[in-house]
Amino acid sequence: MKFFFKILCLIAITTAAALAQSYNFKIIKTYTDQYPKLVSAVSVYDNSDEPCMDLKPGNFNIYIDSKKVDSLSTQFFQKSDKGMYFMLCVDLSATMKGQPLQTVKNSILRFIDNLRGIDKIGIMGFSDEAFLVSDFSSDKEYLKQKIRSLNTSGNNTSLYYGIYKGLEKLSDVKTEDGKMLIVMGDGKNENNAKSYSEEDVINKAKDEQIPIYSIGYSKISRIYLQTFEKISDKTSGTFYNSPSDEQLNKNFSKLYNQVLNMYLISYDVMNIEGDGKKHVNTITIKYNNETKSKSNEITFPAGIAALNGSNGAATKINWLLYGGIGGVLLIGLGVLFFVLNNKKKKEALERQRIEAERKRVDEEEMRRRREFQNIKQQEDYRNKQKNAPPAQDVNDLLAKAAQNVDSDKTMIINTAQQKNISSVILKVEVGPYSGNNFQINKEGANIGRMEGNTIVFKDNNVSKHHARIIFSNGKFYIEDLQSTNGTYINATKVANSVLNNGDTFKIGASEGRIQVL
Repeated sequence: MKFFFKILCLIAITTAAALAQSYNFKIIKTYTDQYPKLVSAVSVYDNSDEPCMDLKPGNFNIYIDSKKVDSLSTQFFQKSDKGMYFMLCVDLSATMKGQPLQTVKNSILRFIDNLRGIDKIGIMGFSDEAFLVSDFSSDKEYLKQKIRSLNTSGNNTSLYYGIYKGLEKLSDVKTEDGKMLIVMGDGKNENNAKSYSEEDVINKAKDEQIPIYSIGYSKISRIYLQTFEKISDKTSGTFYNSPSDEQLNKNFSKLYNQVLNMYLISYDVMNIEGDGKKHVNTITIKYNNETKSKSNEITFPAGIAALNGSNGAATKINWLLYGGIGGVLLIGLGVLFFVLNNKKKKEALERQRIEAERKRVDEEEMRRRREFQNIKQQEDYRNKQKNAPPAQDVNDLLAKAAQNVDSDKTMIINTAQQKNISSVILKVEVGPYSGNNFQINKEGANIGRMEGNTIVFKDNNVSKHHARIIFSNGKFYIEDLQSTNGTYINATKVANSVLNNGDTFKIGASEGRIQVL
């Protein structure tokens, strides 16, 4: 009996040791901005999702297209000069009402307290729609205020739509800092009307090299959390099941601990030019008597000369090559100066043309209105004299007025058409002004960030005088006023466009649909 007891103890100890030694790792992203030097961010963690922090450069081997890199160095993410952009996507649908949302909010507040000064957080809420709660900021008090103000709304959960919009917002940030999306909720996707799918989300995250970390908080059914598990697994993120309030807080701490203790592995690529093509990057880790490998594809920047070397020896400087490169650069700078100067001239001419066209349109609009007013005054006068002409005569007067306007440039529609369209509504569905409707009548409207515009969007992505809407020839038009970030109709950047019922628009961070009345 004692013999069997000893055997069982030995098996238990051996099993525990094996579990303790096991580890996992993920390639989060490979930075290529300093090519031919590359930096790969790698997360190494044990079976409890705790980071393995005792690895040395000798534990890593890296291969580019099956060719081993001779030398490398490692550094923890928290000791580097890199910050992290976190996009928090929070489920605000009816299923999160009450204690579930309050628990999530409390956990996020603790997460914000632990942030470094160089880290930034953006907040995206989703229910029936997706809406930006806060742009990226490192102001902890401001972020806490935004979190405390979160409330549930709507009945459905646009999960994929909310995550996709969060990924878009992250991809718009031009930085070499890290990027990560954290989604919190019960894993349900109840709004099938939205056009994004699970695969769309995964492909977008992989293209942008943005890992998705998911925190599943559900006391209803764990089956919905399988979506979170799949998305995180396919995008090099991690899924955290949080069946209790206590576990939710622990998982937030684990997540941030994993981020801070990622390994940044720096190494030089030898004898491969920057060719703008994809190459296979394989990282192998030998740790606790286990060897594991993972690969990802990275695109080398185009037009960068190869770093030459042999067997790890120091490279000899080829001064002739450097002189040739210098000469090419000088010629390139000269060509660039000529192109930019020519471009500026063309842009100036284009601005003059646009201004002249705008002035012509304004003059023609005023001329049309004067003609119409004259006709109306004549009609009123005849009515007072009880000698009003029949409706056909009024139409003849309108037709005669139309002949006086340059038919090649302006067409005047009849009075019946003019009465059909009376106003246009901008229905904002996404962004800081989500839920607002702005109705514009025939007098038109100016849109911009500065006070004094008819419609004011206090959004740094909106220019002071961004665009204007005018009514002309029986139709509403939107005209971009040379804004910095452009005006988009049906996902196309426009200078001047007719507004039709059902069109989509994007001005800064605000997106929505057009309704013509």
